Amino acid sequence: MADATPSACDFNNDKHFIPKEHLEKLNLKWSFSTTKGHFVGFKVTVVLNEKNMTPVSILIHSGAPNDSKIFDEVLQNLKKRRIIKRKDIILFYRGYYSYKNYQIGINKYKIVHVIFSRNSFKAEKLQGKISYPLEVFSKNKKSNN
Repeated sequence: MADATPSACDFNNDKHFIPKEHLEKLNLKWSFSTTKGHFVGFKVTVVLNEKNMTPVSILIHSGAPNDSKIFDEVLQNLKKRRIIKRKDIILFYRGYYSYKNYQIGINKYKIVHVIFSRNSFKAEKLQGKISYPLEVFSKNKKSNN
């Protein structure tokens, strides 16, 4: 299970303007969150093991990038650390939803991922964008990555 949340740091408690150039030196960015408003901080992504709800990965991003834009980076990190493998089932929260992310999960990582959809989800549109290569279903070791 994966979710991300913005996290403000105590760098700008008095809410004074800080120029971008000064923040870049500190690897920080101005960000906006509907719950926090404008803030200087990070986005923390936590991936939990479903069996015992312990964290298996924690990623920190400067600023507050949209969850759907960091989806590939989260999966890449999990694959690199050998936490996920083919046919694993991973649950993502609504912020990671995009048709492109469904394609990435299936075609690039060959996982079964469930992303809570937004209200505008259309199954027909998703089916039109996903084409399963035959190698996905092959038991031949040569065709499996």
